[in-house]
Amino acid sequence: MIKSIAHNALKVTDMERSLDFYCNTIGLEKAFDISDDNGKPWIVYLKICKNAFIELFYDGVKDHDPAYDFKNIGYHHFCISVGDIQNLADRLYEKNIIESPKPSLGKDQNLSLWINDPDGNAVEFVQYTPESLHMKSNHEAVYHYETKGFTGIGHMAFSVDNMEETLRLYRDVLEFEKIHEFNDDNGKPWLVYLRVKDGSYIELFYGATEKINRKDSASYSMARLKKSTAKTAVQAFCIYVWNAMMFIQPSQSFKRKTLRLI
Repeated sequence: MIKSIAHNALKVTDMERSLDFYCNTIGLEKAFDISDDNGKPWIVYLKICKNAFIELFYDGVKDHDPAYDFKNIGYHHFCISVGDIQNLADRLYEKNIIESPKPSLGKDQNLSLWINDPDGNAVEFVQYTPESLHMKSNHEAVYHYETKGFTGIGHMAFSVDNMEETLRLYRDVLEFEKIHEFNDDNGKPWLVYLRVKDGSYIELFYGATEKINRKDSASYSMARLKKSTAKTAVQAFCIYVWNAMMFIQPSQSFKRKTLRLI
């Protein structure tokens, strides 16, 4: 059984700029780095909390517009859970990263705020509330309320073109549990939540139609596999879990204002 989401991996165009953003601005801790077989810097690991990391790969190359668009298939955003989101919001507001220090209350009854990293990747921060849909389906999950710092990877989000095919992979093969489905304001299917044992989850958005062909995909990717059970399983993004490994292609898909650090 998959127990948790262990890390999120991103390629970055400027490692020092990204480290400054994630460590000095956001407050993550640099854990260690790894060199490739030729001794060249390859990956930097940032620690979110116990057993949860972000991997930053060197030498990322932008080959498409980083603007988020629901029609693109694949990677959508990732989310870090926090114990006191107001404290984080105040700090980011003071650094001029966000325009308002007030977190928003989502349809799922959780508090959240959004930023973009220097390469345009959307990052969400969430504080779970006792009234949230996630708590109502928590089972064995343990959520942290009003604790200091970051508490884990809250979720990963993807846009998909065939929801039933995608659910066969995540729900039926990998045994994620479907906990809720949202409709949009017009009553059209919009979003599906799937969770794993520790309470972390993935979001699957309906309606994607276009694939992004990336030149800078990770060297170990779904391109090495002869078959894939879901059209959304493509290159460059990975969820490494305790008992399984999946690779999914980044695409950009959320209508948020991009706040850049130059």
